[in-house]
Amino acid sequence: MGINKIGLMDFGTRSKKIDSLSIIESVIEDAALAEKLGFHRLWYGEHFITSANSPWFSPDMLLPLICGNTNTIRVGIAGVLAGYTSPIRTASSYKMLNNLFNNRIDLGFAKGTPGGNFLPFFSQPKIASHEEGILHIQSQIAAISSLLHDEDEHVKNGVILAPYRGSVPSLWNLGGSPHSYQASLSNQLNCSRTLFHKGVNLELGLDNLKAYREDFYKQFGRLPEVNIALAGFTSPNKSKREEVIALSEAEFDFVEPKTRLCCEPQELFDKMSAYAEMYDADEVIFFDIARDPDYRRESMAWMSEVFGMKNRQQLVA
Repeated sequence: MGINKIGLMDFGTRSKKIDSLSIIESVIEDAALAEKLGFHRLWYGEHFITSANSPWFSPDMLLPLICGNTNTIRVGIAGVLAGYTSPIRTASSYKMLNNLFNNRIDLGFAKGTPGGNFLPFFSQPKIASHEEGILHIQSQIAAISSLLHDEDEHVKNGVILAPYRGSVPSLWNLGGSPHSYQASLSNQLNCSRTLFHKGVNLELGLDNLKAYREDFYKQFGRLPEVNIALAGFTSPNKSKREEVIALSEAEFDFVEPKTRLCCEPQELFDKMSAYAEMYDADEVIFFDIARDPDYRRESMAWMSEVFGMKNRQQLVA
């Protein structure tokens, strides 16, 4: 299966020389460019980090700006920290957003934890163990999925999410382990397999992925969407690639060097295609690790060129 769709993941991390509001402006400009270049979707991460130029913790306020400056590209969060969110607020907000912007919103779920310095400012039950934490996350995701998919049942209990009978966002489970497939199935979630986190086992879970697809079809009468997430940077310029790698190793310590794709455009095409074939996925989400805005736009342009994306916009719209 060839790659038909490519999306971009962005955490808003840029050069420390750029202030947070300038980063927001750059991100919005990048979104318009990505749509013009033929990218299929844009995912923005939720992360709580201590940085003077961090443009956001949660991208909730950013997404309407991105949608308002684009027309067809899918836009979403990848992902909301499921253990630290309000199910009713998350479900209602993203349902409204999806109906305001022509059914092109993605709501992804992540299992991460904010840094300890942020935890006192969250309202959540006390978690006594890792197992209890996992159960809490699963309960939160199940509640959000139910609020969006089981509208008739909730209406009986006097709970209506506006707009009534409106379309629901596309729901995604983000994970790097085979256990995420069962969680995806039980909550009617599409699945994004992350391959760029340090320590990833590429072979683990391939049989689970096949079973997930088959069981999803049996249960819901349709195939789920499945994509893979990779990280890197592409440019024909060797010195730029080496610069990006050096900065990545200094500041992106969570990126696995073995799957990091910092290479020339044609090599990027070959390696991304090989990973996609391995997972039988027709879509790749690419996390560009370059900090320089101009480098990132060059990388986007080369990806569009080497994958022939501008000529295939009608396929992915």
